[in-house]
Amino acid sequence: MQNAEPENKKSDGRISLGKKIAYGFGALSGNFMLNVPWAFINPIYNVALKLDPVLIGIATAIPRLLDAISDPWIGNLSDNTYSRFGRRMPYLFSAALLTAVLLPIMWMPPVHSTWALFSFLTVTASLFAVSLAFYLIPYTALGYELTSDYNERTRLLAWPNYIGLLGTFVIMWVPNLLYRWTANPEVPNKLVLFSSELVAARWISVGVGIMILIFGWIPVFCLKEPRVAHRQPPVKILDALKYTFQNRSYMVLLITMLIICGGLTTIGVFGFYVNTYLVFGGDKSMGTEITAVGGNLYTISAYFGVFLMTKIATSVGKKVALLSGLLIAAIGSASAWWTLSGERFSFWGLPEYAWLPLIPPLIIGLGLQGCWMLIVSMTGDVCDDDELKTGLRREGMYSAMAGFSQKVAAAFAGLIGGLILKGVGFDATIAETSGVAPDVLSKMKNFFVFGQTGVFLLAFAMALFIPITKKRALETRRILDERRAATIVE
Repeated sequence: MQNAEPENKKSDGRISLGKKIAYGFGALSGNFMLNVPWAFINPIYNVALKLDPVLIGIATAIPRLLDAISDPWIGNLSDNTYSRFGRRMPYLFSAALLTAVLLPIMWMPPVHSTWALFSFLTVTASLFAVSLAFYLIPYTALGYELTSDYNERTRLLAWPNYIGLLGTFVIMWVPNLLYRWTANPEVPNKLVLFSSELVAARWISVGVGIMILIFGWIPVFCLKEPRVAHRQPPVKILDALKYTFQNRSYMVLLITMLIICGGLTTIGVFGFYVNTYLVFGGDKSMGTEITAVGGNLYTISAYFGVFLMTKIATSVGKKVALLSGLLIAAIGSASAWWTLSGERFSFWGLPEYAWLPLIPPLIIGLGLQGCWMLIVSMTGDVCDDDELKTGLRREGMYSAMAGFSQKVAAAFAGLIGGLILKGVGFDATIAETSGVAPDVLSKMKNFFVFGQTGVFLLAFAMALFIPITKKRALETRRILDERRAATIVE
């Protein structure tokens, strides 16, 4: 780790390409941390170990709630930490190591009874979730403070998307690997590397853990964290929360983010089941394969989307870009009504395949990924707005509140998703032996398509009320720069 560099060091707000890339690698590590465990939970604990989906929903809700409760404390702790390495780097170093170790342990339940599985999943997922928070909150806060320039902040935060999305190519195939190289008596001549899905999950997680550690430490050893010119007084947690909730700009942005996060988490659980049982008639290998291919196409499209949204944001403002992205995502989601079928055909000389379900991810990726980047970039502008009012830099708390809200939403969404899945009549044991009834498949499709589309349209309506425009953000930055210059002169 490098010593933090003084904040009052002369700078025009520009960041070198090398530093942008180094910061982006942290998102690649975070992508693995955030998505690999949840990609495994349903295939392992529900499909392989036959744990009730409602219990899985509760087991994943508890750690998310525990994690969410700890987020404001972690954010405030980071804001009030002063060391020779800065306020963020010590946490990034430690948390990357912890998550890398905990990931494979999640798939090592010593006893396979119902309540033993439930307890083991709850405890290991809770430890992992808190470790993840100790990485993501300081990492996000670091991005807010690496530059104070309105447009450069967006350009910087495009790089976690450019590099972090590389992990999606791998993550989308992770569930498929559970079945592709696992022994299956129905496919006698296949390549077998693992005796069961459980063993596969452990060894795949070891490999993913190594990548988490390497990529998670790149920002730690390649970046110098800006050091505040004057040590600000410690802020008590209740005061920090009060200042945050009193910021109207942030609350509107936060609600917009919660609609997207909570809605997609609730509805997203149906993706695996719709592809597996509606499109491929219960073939888990093909279901996870089409999901993986769709995820890869989403990622390719997302690169163009991030580039497009960055151009729009730096030209006419982040709010306009955010609204554009949400509208594109809604159109892509609605198209799934016509594309989710088991019809197979070939084109351009490619093999016969169920190609239609691959269309929505292409369209959604063009809009949605840029929206995540813009929400983070706009939160950086909120931090400037907050400093103007309170005189404090509290990037950690704003990062934590975003994480807190997302996790509370995800916790309830996971529980609600499990209840809906059971409510529509899906039963893993019945599906394994006699398939899924047509009316159950129809209900799952309706929730998946109309739910996602409604989420994007509701978020679009809320985003219309975001008060921070490009003009206002630039004026706030001008006042802060003048105030800081006067302080340095004194």
